[in-house]
Amino acid sequence: METYETLREEFDRKVEALRERCTHPKVSGWMVEWWAPAHSTGHEVKACEICGMVVNRRANCSKCGRLLEEKEFVYGKGDTRPTSEVFCQACEDKWREFTKGHPYVPRVIEVTVHATDGSIYTEKRTLDEGMHYMEVYEEFMKERGK
Repeated sequence: METYETLREEFDRKVEALRERCTHPKVSGWMVEWWAPAHSTGHEVKACEICGMVVNRRANCSKCGRLLEEKEFVYGKGDTRPTSEVFCQACEDKWREFTKGHPYVPRVIEVTVHATDGSIYTEKRTLDEGMHYMEVYEEFMKERGK
């Protein structure tokens, strides 16, 4: 008996085989790429109109705004800047240099807590390394285009 799962697996195999033999003779123009409805990846893509494979991707550097081809993308690694952000190599180098001047040092901060019971209160917490670098990243990005 066929099931949704078996039909999907068959479809996936057929699409993979089509893409392996397709030479992408008809390619779309640039279009915004979406990872979910109303959620853009921030990239533009060209796709093959025969097999649907993305054949080219581009985006602007999040810092300087320069248009980049995919091979030029330097993504954040999630350690000191967001994984979704794309930098050109020059801005990545500036970022790495900038972070050297802003090392992580644990410090106590005051945060506002919105509890599930509707109450709001403040408490002291130690700023973790991830949040520290988000602050540093915001500071770095204040001067976009530079």
